Amino acid sequence: MTITEQILQNEVASLETFEDAATRTLQRLRSTLLAVISAIPGSNELQRAADLERALGIRSTLAWQLYKVARADNPIAEARHVPGPGAMKRFLQAAKRAGVSSEFTQAVSQAMDELGGLIKTHAGTRKTFDSMISALADQESDGIDLQYKRSGYACNSHIFGAHANVHLSSFFAHPAAANSNRLDFLGIHGLLGLQRIRHDVPWVVSRTGFSDDDGEIRESFKMESLDPNSEFGLLQDFCSTPLPTLETDLDGSGDANVVLRANGIGIKSAISCPFGKIARNSLSRYKDDHNQVQRCQTRIRTPCRLLINDIFIYEGTFGDISPEVLVYGDHRDVDAVILPRTCDLLATKESVVYLGKGPSVLHTTDVPRYPEMAQYAFDRMGWDGERFDVYRCRVDYPIMPSSVVVQFELPEKGQV
Repeated sequence: MTITEQILQNEVASLETFEDAATRTLQRLRSTLLAVISAIPGSNELQRAADLERALGIRSTLAWQLYKVARADNPIAEARHVPGPGAMKRFLQAAKRAGVSSEFTQAVSQAMDELGGLIKTHAGTRKTFDSMISALADQESDGIDLQYKRSGYACNSHIFGAHANVHLSSFFAHPAAANSNRLDFLGIHGLLGLQRIRHDVPWVVSRTGFSDDDGEIRESFKMESLDPNSEFGLLQDFCSTPLPTLETDLDGSGDANVVLRANGIGIKSAISCPFGKIARNSLSRYKDDHNQVQRCQTRIRTPCRLLINDIFIYEGTFGDISPEVLVYGDHRDVDAVILPRTCDLLATKESVVYLGKGPSVLHTTDVPRYPEMAQYAFDRMGWDGERFDVYRCRVDYPIMPSSVVVQFELPEKGQV
């Protein structure tokens, strides 16, 4: 290659987007790896990663990584499985010992050098590169997302001094008894298995608010406790014992924060404290000037292993719906219900599944007595629980701070 050709190639490379450069580099790595594997004596018998492991005497993990990358239909989707330079060197040495020509192994080495240059130019570190590449491989990024979310959970638990096993967030919607154009709304929410890891940490365990979907509160209504004997809305029959000591702290927005004061540390001090709140005649059932969608928002302010977010809808209330999940980063201290907030949308891949009807579909080992808790709510409201459709969004290690919003389009009046 002449100096002029090299200069032109460098100029072209400098104009490439990360996606184009990554695609080109990973395609080359895939093809050179496949050429090495195909050159191994008896390669027609290498049908699985285990066959490659035996043929070269390499570790099973390395054989699996190589097989995934070499056989990938989309090399971007398998980029996170590319072995590091040290592991790749061991593979190439084993391939040479097996009789593979240095012509093939050198091609892989050159492709790895090119990948190293790509990482240095666009990402700086392999860890950052894996994050960037996962955003390009939409269907394959869940594993990396989970790794980072799990790490975030561990870090936040240490920094804030508390964590929970489960954040339960359940919303029940029924046409209002006083006005069929509006909704009677019930919420059950709480932290299960909440424990501190430092002595001096009070913790907000409940915060509730309602508004139109444009963020304004236009209809006044009174919040009631589902449990009539509870000052804070605590569902006492479903709490851990002894009952936690709580107090109310009003914030600047007018929402009431229920605060759990310090009660010891570690597993033996763990508590479960579900709350139930009723808001009658509170939200619009149909589209109007201020409401186009129904949003059920869960603020994640406690490090937790799992979010279970269930939506219960009385049959026929909205007609056919297709709920979607949006996760907003709340690092800017703004409320996810206020639009537009596209700049705060996180690229997470959460989904909603339809469970069926009635409390019996709620069984999960993550929430003890959950069907019984839901039936208690139905009985208190005088609703037939078997006529409620249940939709579930399950999020492992939800991001903190964030707001998980399950939403669906409201019908026009007269459509249902």
